[in-house]
Amino acid sequence: MKNDHPCLFSFFNIKSYIMMTVMITSGILLRKSGLVAPEYLSILYITMGIPLFLSAFRFYYYGIYYDEVIDLKD
Repeated sequence: MKNDHPCLFSFFNIKSYIMMTVMITSGILLRKSGLVAPEYLSILYITMGIPLFLSAFRFYYYGIYYDEVIDLKD
């Protein structure tokens, strides 16, 4: 039986949450350690930020039009 309204946290699986936790933690540690100059970190922030920003639009689109997208798949 398919759930009509899934839980908010079911958008990602457990492996994705673990990967996000590792990436966020390593990013904070890298920034605080001072091993990499801020000029190089800014390039990393831009190259990671733009795709994340664009993927947010897809996330909100599927959240807003969830019922219509599900009807198209059936």
